[in-house]
Amino acid sequence: MTILQESQVSFERMSMCKFRIPAFFFACLLCALNTYAGTEDIRLDREKTREIALDYSKQLKISKARLDQAFLREDIARAAQMPGLSAAGLYFYSPDELGFMLDPLFLIGMESGLPDIIHEVVPDIDLSVGLEGVTMAGIEMDQVIYAGGRVRIARQMASTGTSLASLDIELNTTEVIALADAAYYQYVSTLEKEKAAEKYLDLLEELVETVSDSKEAGMVTRNDLLKVKVERNEATLALQMARSGKELARMDLCRILGLPLHTPLETTAVEEISREDIMPLEQYDQRIAKRPEYQMLEKAIELSEQRERKVRAAMFPEVGLRAGYNYLGGIEIGGKTSENTSLSAMALVRIPIFNWGEKRHALDMARIDKEVAQLEKADAAKLLQLEMASERFMLEDALTRLELTRQALEQAEENLETSQDKFNEGKETLTDLLEAQAQWQSAYSNQIEARASVNVRETMYLKAIGELTVP
Repeated sequence: MTILQESQVSFERMSMCKFRIPAFFFACLLCALNTYAGTEDIRLDREKTREIALDYSKQLKISKARLDQAFLREDIARAAQMPGLSAAGLYFYSPDELGFMLDPLFLIGMESGLPDIIHEVVPDIDLSVGLEGVTMAGIEMDQVIYAGGRVRIARQMASTGTSLASLDIELNTTEVIALADAAYYQYVSTLEKEKAAEKYLDLLEELVETVSDSKEAGMVTRNDLLKVKVERNEATLALQMARSGKELARMDLCRILGLPLHTPLETTAVEEISREDIMPLEQYDQRIAKRPEYQMLEKAIELSEQRERKVRAAMFPEVGLRAGYNYLGGIEIGGKTSENTSLSAMALVRIPIFNWGEKRHALDMARIDKEVAQLEKADAAKLLQLEMASERFMLEDALTRLELTRQALEQAEENLETSQDKFNEGKETLTDLLEAQAQWQSAYSNQIEARASVNVRETMYLKAIGELTVP
């Protein structure tokens, strides 16, 4: 029997008792047990974190949907070059006949006004037309022969739009990876800080016991014992804050990964980089072209040039062809039904002559858009170079800080060990020992933060040089 089933049985038994417990309490209890029963630990490393974050990212899903739309626009532009085939039909019903008199002289080509005797010999014809069930149907085919290149340019613009959508996916992918890495390393650092706080508290707990024994032996004063207890209380609070920070970091990482906020997480060891992995500054000019932002600006210029050509193409004549096959039947004339089929063809030529300067103004706007895109690309190139250099320097600073904190931690550990030995021998005061322990705890914490900073800065550096790719 599972935990949830046992709790439900207990609830039924207690409901049969004479006393009552508020239902709200048991509702909360069942929710908590459901959560506990359905929760499984998830083991994460950096690559697994990136994979889950990319799979969950809603922004990335939006970008992929836009790419699908771009492919559809490309198909639409391609279809516009092909002939268009359409069919149409018409049915008309009128219960009343159309009647009229027809002069026979008109039919034989004679002028009216001749002697009446001719009308007596050839009287007027009484003609009736029946429209009970007139049917018309036909098939037509349209083909654009020449439109100034607009159809071809529209297809090129659709292809450029597809490339832009692909680059947008690449850009959002790097953003998601950078966000996931930052949250992952933050959680890893909070785990290590919790361990550091626990070690520091253990040291103080041992010191409290040692000083308490020394006080009973009359070797130290009560004031010394109080000092140690104060430090222990502060360390207890620091441990509680470290655990709270760890839980918040875990919940934030779960949010980014699309997991329930209560999901337990386990992490693996993090690999560190060296200075040899950093690219020289002189190679940065060659790396700009790998940035999706820069490639998107290039595509924007290409798109503005195509838009300019499309506006200019609207000033040229249009030539089209239409062919059709039609059927007409159901018309009754003089008591006889008439049916007819026919094949038709038509060429259409449309030449723009005057439009109050509308197309000329549209062409000027397209040219200005192209100039703006070119200026934005030139400005962005400098900013991207600056970002690359900035991320490189920050990574170098983080590596230097990590080396210094490692040395500081080694020195603090040695100092703490020496101070502990001297205190036990009675050659050092309690204040000096407490200070040595505090220095060790501070150095340990700084080293943890420096390691996390190096990992985050590595991710941002790879993003800046266009090397942050999908795992």
